[in-house]
Amino acid sequence: MAALPVIIDAEVLTREGELVNIVNSVKMYATNPQGEILRRTPGEVLHQVAMLDIHRAHDCGQPTPPAFIKSLPIKPTANASEGVPF
Repeated sequence: MAALPVIIDAEVLTREGELVNIVNSVKMYATNPQGEILRRTPGEVLHQVAMLDIHRAHDCGQPTPPAFIKSLPIKPTANASEGVPF
């Protein structure tokens, strides 16, 4: 594949979000654990791969609807009462 620059939304989509975006002709991409961005074609939507995170091509005018965003685990934050070690 040719390497072309793309801008994708940071939000990870749910399975339903990917399907709706495919139907609406939005370009879809997947990120793998190595951080590579892979193009998802409408035919590849049939092959759900658990270790891939699905993203849509960024469009400033059409943000991702919250219902289609996969909830990510909340990262732990430092307790305000704990001292900062540096």
